[in-house]
Amino acid sequence: HAKPEQIPSLEKKFAPKWPKDDWYDQKYLLLDKKLWDGQYYLDEIKKQKTKYEILSHGFAHIDYSDSSTSAEVAAWDMEQGISVLRSYDLKINGFVFPCNHLGHSHLLSKNGIDIIRGNDRFWHINSSPIVTPIGFWLSPAFYTFSEIKNLINSAISHKSFFHPWMHLIECDIRQRDIENFYYPIFSLIKELEAKGKIKNLFFSEIAEQINLVK
Repeated sequence: HAKPEQIPSLEKKFAPKWPKDDWYDQKYLLLDKKLWDGQYYLDEIKKQKTKYEILSHGFAHIDYSDSSTSAEVAAWDMEQGISVLRSYDLKINGFVFPCNHLGHSHLLSKNGIDIIRGNDRFWHINSSPIVTPIGFWLSPAFYTFSEIKNLINSAISHKSFFHPWMHLIECDIRQRDIENFYYPIFSLIKELEAKGKIKNLFFSEIAEQINLVK
């Protein structure tokens, strides 16, 4: 697991108003590593026989649109988040802005990003990178499996783009959210795909197909 490079200098200390704690506070290191590190989840994903795609979500979940987020801080956060994943032998072509707030977008091409998740309900296919609709938050705190199943069936009937998303940190290991909520959904997707009712595409595959059409 790669260690972060030098955080932007304290002389230009990043001190936004929105976090509750000092951004430089590392008290999370005192917690069980499985609760914050992310490598545990990546190890579990890489064990699976089915194909998968990992996108970067930045390194420290900062708001790129916030006035306190300087170009220096944004560049460090984006580059570090992507480089850590690439050091884990993962191909990273997509990016999801924290809080769905776009900012410092010029950094995307510098980091080899082809497609991002947007912050509205529209496709922006003539932009570079390509921008997808925002989608919706897939969380056991807000949905039951039955409700998600109904949403998927509705998307199939309308032949529409269906893009749920979630944070790995929200998969509470103690509540077995992965086994009890997410796995059944993923199994349903596989079942529907095998029946030809849905096509499960990576962001990178969407970007490639759109570019071929263009």
